Amino acid sequence: MNIVTYNRTHPSLGDWARDLDGLFGQMDQMLSPFRSDSKQVSTMPCDIHESETGYLLSFDVPGFSKSDLSIEVDGDQVLVSGERKKEESLKGVRSHRTERFHGKFSRTFTVPKGIDANKIKANCENGVLHLMIPKADNAKVRKIEISEGKSGFLHGVKEKLAKSATN
Repeated sequence: MNIVTYNRTHPSLGDWARDLDGLFGQMDQMLSPFRSDSKQVSTMPCDIHESETGYLLSFDVPGFSKSDLSIEVDGDQVLVSGERKKEESLKGVRSHRTERFHGKFSRTFTVPKGIDANKIKANCENGVLHLMIPKADNAKVRKIEISEGKSGFLHGVKEKLAKSATN
């Protein structure tokens, strides 16, 4: 298998390679005033799952450490934010492309009523932040037993309704 790579000093490329490299250098210089040292991303992708017991939010946060992340709860709002610092550039080395994200992100979620904010837990492992938001006990689905036959409670309810209608 033959692999051809771009080599600035390859004799067959000659002046064409130097001219192309110079053109890219000029483009970099022209665009440099419009570049920012930090990229701002306002959102980070999130998967949301619901079970009987709560909600699981999962964020991909590769390269973030625990100290780079923050989770705040205010009423029915949950704010997940973080910042990844830009790595120091290598001296004497010219970067041709920087695609990895650095900067800040934040996501705010309005959670349904009936969560237990005091029991929210977070875990970050292998570049994934998991946030477990449990439902409060009174918000969980309860199955109501249905009785049959003559029940004392129904007779009492009917009497109260009849009495209030005559008053």
